[in-house]
Amino acid sequence: MQWRIRVDTGGTFTDAWAIGPDGVERRAKILSDGTLRCRLVAREGEGWITDSELVAPEGSLVGWSCGSARVTNSRDGAKWLKFGNELLNLAPGDIIELSCGDEAPVAVARLLTGTPAGQPLPPVDFRVATTRGTNALLERKGATLGFFTTAGFGDLLVIRDQRRDRLFSLDQPVPEVLPAFTATTPRAAKSCRSTKPLSALPPRKPCNPAAPSPRWRFSTPGASRPTSSEPGRSCALPDSRRSSSRPTSPR
Repeated sequence: MQWRIRVDTGGTFTDAWAIGPDGVERRAKILSDGTLRCRLVAREGEGWITDSELVAPEGSLVGWSCGSARVTNSRDGAKWLKFGNELLNLAPGDIIELSCGDEAPVAVARLLTGTPAGQPLPPVDFRVATTRGTNALLERKGATLGFFTTAGFGDLLVIRDQRRDRLFSLDQPVPEVLPAFTATTPRAAKSCRSTKPLSALPPRKPCNPAAPSPRWRFSTPGASRPTSSEPGRSCALPDSRRSSSRPTSPR
């Protein structure tokens, strides 16, 4: 059985859940910029006691850095940290941020699996979800958007549909749209098959409004077949619709 890790990266925090080959579930939480933040509580021997609530295997933070110094040993998750000799100006109460140089999903996977910084992760079924796209839409951040559509549909995002707060009001607020510009094309893109442009088709015959419309007339009472006023046009009824019981009266 390999590792299964599920990560949810938000705008501020990244939460992760994992189950290892031993069947034990683990959880971890770090900042979405890939750092682990904790406060130094007291000095203990060559290391520092912190207020971190991280649960991770021993040595998981080896190779993580705080400024120019690297963690050389860790115990109880991040509750006890030992730094190299580069970091000297620390005091109880200081808040430090530890980073391994990876993006938040990979960084939290290292903590869950106990993989030190710079080492490859074990075989893992890794799935990541994020709300950063939703946050970018809500905060109007990110790249500039454009709306490309067929001619005649440029106002589609403004018109929308019938869902309005005041359905029958003539004074409708103009909705805010995300695209910064709209570009329309004169016609839809060509399909895979060969097509001819409309200009290559033969012109349609114009309609003559003065041409008489077909008018039907019936013969004298007793006749069973209607006739048309247009020469050469037949209007015979099928045998099943003919009636011999009574004469047909003109309309």
